[in-house]
Amino acid sequence: MEEGNRPDEKVQSRAELAEAQTNLAQAARDYQRKKDLMERKIVSKEDYEATESNYLALVKRVEKLAASSRLMDEGVRTERRRMAKAQSQQVEAELRRAKWRLDNCCDHGTHQRHHSEKERGTGNLVNPVAFNGSFSLCDIADLSKLEVDLSIQERDISRVFKGQKCRVRAEAYPKRVYDGVVSRLMPIADRAKGAIPVRVRLSVPADEEGMYLKPEMGAIVTFYNTKAEDLGNENAPTRQIDFNGPANRSSTDTRPPSSSSDPD
Repeated sequence: MEEGNRPDEKVQSRAELAEAQTNLAQAARDYQRKKDLMERKIVSKEDYEATESNYLALVKRVEKLAASSRLMDEGVRTERRRMAKAQSQQVEAELRRAKWRLDNCCDHGTHQRHHSEKERGTGNLVNPVAFNGSFSLCDIADLSKLEVDLSIQERDISRVFKGQKCRVRAEAYPKRVYDGVVSRLMPIADRAKGAIPVRVRLSVPADEEGMYLKPEMGAIVTFYNTKAEDLGNENAPTRQIDFNGPANRSSTDTRPPSSSSDPD
């Protein structure tokens, strides 16, 4: 459409116009003869009117073919070009949208991400804007950066602060100890337990991701009366804090291992 009509189409249009002009010339001569004969009362009125109609029809046909030939030379109208271009852009946008939807159906998680829970299977419908029903395909967790969720009794919470050094070990693997730090003291207490939820963040080596520490596992956390950034300071106090009372177990929203405070 951008290049206009093909050369063969233009040649065909000019040839049709030339043919019509030739027929028009012949019709003009016939019309003139019949007109002269009509004036001398030699031909009937019906023959004269038929010749006249044929001549006038060929005049209009030549005008039509001449206009068509000019349009063929000029090409497609600018409005149609714009309309075709807009339709092409619309189709391209729909294609990009379809590809975006297809890409959203693929899991592009790296090796550092693990599926902690599969919500839907093959053939299930997932609608993220629905009020009830399917909302997601699965839960993906980064098992290299975990948080331990535990509850500290209200009488002991004064000895816990953000950035506090901790040691974490899973109950399933008590010989494996991980360095941790208090990342958050939750703003709302648990009235039923008389405790404050606390989160302890720890990092897992790349070669141990998902191997020893898994979501919903139990863990034991040991607190020290020093900040995590003071670990390299030899003069910093590192006395272990002794919490009185039974250990508490809980789980987190992000599915890291659940834990308990060390009763020692």
